[in-house]
Amino acid sequence: MVNENDSCKNINGGTGITAGGDVSVSNKDGLIAIGSNITQSQTIPSLDFEKLGDDLLAFKEAISRSDISTEDKQIIEGDISAAIKEAKREEPMLSKIVDRFESAIEVIEETKRKIEDTGILNLAAKIATTLGINLILS
Repeated sequence: MVNENDSCKNINGGTGITAGGDVSVSNKDGLIAIGSNITQSQTIPSLDFEKLGDDLLAFKEAISRSDISTEDKQIIEGDISAAIKEAKREEPMLSKIVDRFESAIEVIEETKRKIEDTGILNLAAKIATTLGINLILS
């Protein structure tokens, strides 16, 4: 590690350590820096919204084949339908898709049903990765 007293120079250390002068942190999740003159950014690669729409449709179809209660299916399918509709827009808003997808996942979590055999969890993980969100299903 380089030790510099000049506040305009950076100090780079081991894993995850960057300090000194103005600090800029890119492509990291969560709150990781404290102080002044700190910039944090995260880049999401451009999305293929058509492919995302296809994945969401496959997810919706897997939900319809599952043993989730009819009421919960309707809620989940409604959220996913709205996400699919948004993905098909000329200028889709990623935040709306993420909100709808996360809402559907919350309902799945609440059902506490065994759904591994339907492939829903694999599809959900694939979509979450595409959307750049964390997905933890217990």
